[in-house]
Amino acid sequence: PSPRNDVWRSSDGKTWVQQSETSPWASRKFFGAVMDNEDRIYITGGLGGHGTGGFNDLWISEDLARSWRAAVFAAPWSGRYSFGLVRVPGGLQEGSICLLAGYDGFAHHDVWLGDAEGANWELVRFTHHRESSYNVFEYRAPWTPRYALPAVADARGRIRIYGGKLEEEGLEGFFSRDAWELPPPEAAPDDWWEKRSGDERLNVRTIPPEWIQSSTPPWTARAGHVALVDPESDAVFILGGEGPSGFMADMWKEAFSINLVNLYNMLELTLLQVSSVFR
Repeated sequence: PSPRNDVWRSSDGKTWVQQSETSPWASRKFFGAVMDNEDRIYITGGLGGHGTGGFNDLWISEDLARSWRAAVFAAPWSGRYSFGLVRVPGGLQEGSICLLAGYDGFAHHDVWLGDAEGANWELVRFTHHRESSYNVFEYRAPWTPRYALPAVADARGRIRIYGGKLEEEGLEGFFSRDAWELPPPEAAPDDWWEKRSGDERLNVRTIPPEWIQSSTPPWTARAGHVALVDPESDAVFILGGEGPSGFMADMWKEAFSINLVNLYNMLELTLLQVSSVFR
């Protein structure tokens, strides 16, 4: 079937109301969509029909998809689809839009950060370790190029990706199940002799951030799945997707563990601090 550009809304998943029969943006599939705290909807990228290729535009609606305005017709990233897309809900980059990886004829492992309007974008540079002896800074992430991956961001500004589809076949076919996280940027030093800027974007350390491979989850390698983050616990849910054996309808929840050695050390330090107060 051909891609569409209609929009429907539901408050309970049972009853649906059509917000717009045809939107001003071109019909598409495999695109990204996010919503901010003010109920503004952003859609970007995607694949058109009839060999039109990928898009790199971004559209915003401020009235629940009844009307739209174009924020940018041609973003600096290549027209693509099946990428990860998140709006960062907290931290020093609060309100930013982050686009990760995707497919434009080739799989990618680049990361682009856009402003709250989605009009201005920059390619993010990352720190890479080389032979545990020195670092290099490159405009690509350390994880394998991929697409059909989910991405989530939590209230601290941490961004995480899970699995996806690869171009090169591995132990689990063309599917991945690795988990990576990008810690939120640290604030610049705030010593008494240093004046901080009123613009928080200038108060970030200049050393490029570094991705961390957080785990190899127990669930089957997959692509085209959905990831959701619990805003209260920051736990991630993984739902469905396609893997080496076909489509799946399972659901997984991230489980947290406690390092007992670290917990004991924290308790011992707390006891020492308390005893010093009452001496």
